[in-house]
Amino acid sequence: IEVFGKMALEGHIYRGRKPVHWSPSSRTALAEAELE
Repeated sequence: IEVFGKMALEGHIYRGRKPVHWSPSSRTALAEAELE
C-alpha cells in the first residue's frame, strides 16, 4: 500500500476510461488476450 500511495502522489495513477485487469499473484497487469 505504501508503494501505491507513493505512485499516486507522483501522478503515476489516474482514473482512465478502460479497466486494468490485475493479477495479484504475479503483481502485473494482464493482457486482454490472457482473459479469454
